[in-house]
Amino acid sequence: VEGVEYHGKAGIPREELLADRLLPIREGNSCITFHRVTGKYGGRALELCDVSFQLAEPDEQNRPRFFSGCWVRVRLERPTGRQLRLVSGDLALPSSLTPWYGAEGLSPAPLGQERAGRVFSSWRREGTPGLGETVPDLVAGLWEERELPLAMGLEEDRLVFFLPRRFLAPGEPPVRFPVSQSVLCQSPLPELEGILKVAAACEKLAEKTS
Repeated sequence: VEGVEYHGKAGIPREELLADRLLPIREGNSCITFHRVTGKYGGRALELCDVSFQLAEPDEQNRPRFFSGCWVRVRLERPTGRQLRLVSGDLALPSSLTPWYGAEGLSPAPLGQERAGRVFSSWRREGTPGLGETVPDLVAGLWEERELPLAMGLEEDRLVFFLPRRFLAPGEPPVRFPVSQSVLCQSPLPELEGILKVAAACEKLAEKTS
């Protein structure tokens, strides 16, 4: 990643994050962002921050649902002609998301890829193409590597990921054991390489439909 810049404790502006329409986030002070970082990779603009938020809908027991993690945005080099969402079942049940996505003009749509279909539910704008085989396979690989819940959104040339329990600012290293060089140099977001592979695969989808 080139041109990495840390913009201070403030994260991506709340209004911009809500405008991604990735998840039904409750508006207002229930959404807080921290530690915005930008950079570029292969001509693609990257923007990341830590975020904590509450979903607008409670869970099945009518309890509020809160999440904290890392928000990743990638600006692709060309529009893909696709508008869709993928959410793993261990982050939120499809029944709690479908009404909200429906209001956004997205309908449930099978992935057509068995490996990803076991983990993810998907929603797509009617009349737009699907993801084919490669992109769902790469996203499934991200989940399988650490069984980390995640959500992905693709809006033309904007790719967005939310990864709970991943933080750009993970805090002080544990002191129960000696702090080694490998611990200090450990990446706070090891999934970033996989996300960039997803971005490249999305751009190839754009080439096929152009």
